[in-house]
Amino acid sequence: MKKNFSFIKERIRYIATNKGLKLGEFYNELGVSSTAFSGEKIKGDVKTGLIEKIISIHPEVNLHWLITGIEKIEDDKNVLGISPINSEEEIGVLKFIADFKKLENKVYLAEQRIKKLELLNEVNDEIIDSSNSMKKLKDQET
Repeated sequence: MKKNFSFIKERIRYIATNKGLKLGEFYNELGVSSTAFSGEKIKGDVKTGLIEKIISIHPEVNLHWLITGIEKIEDDKNVLGISPINSEEEIGVLKFIADFKKLENKVYLAEQRIKKLELLNEVNDEIIDSSNSMKKLKDQET
């Protein structure tokens, strides 16, 4: 049965229900709030990072269908916008890409933490310099 959804968030929600996943767990897996997929918010847009995450976790989802809602059936893709994985090698590559994206994100977060620590070090050095200057001034006064 063909499913037409006007909004991308409806299509995202459909991916979970079509796969038999619990919506709450699905949203947690994607790192989004369930409230973003309810009421009038269902009509809102999503960031490209969410689309990337969906495709990396669920590579069998037809990207064209996900983004446009239009089924572009090619070869053996079914009407739900989902194409089967053809080989163990494809599965391995897709898992590798997903793992790489996760590592890339962890590296980015680590780099951000390092920058914060470097900034804190600079502030700490300035405080120490200021404190030493104040001590020198006090010593000169006495």
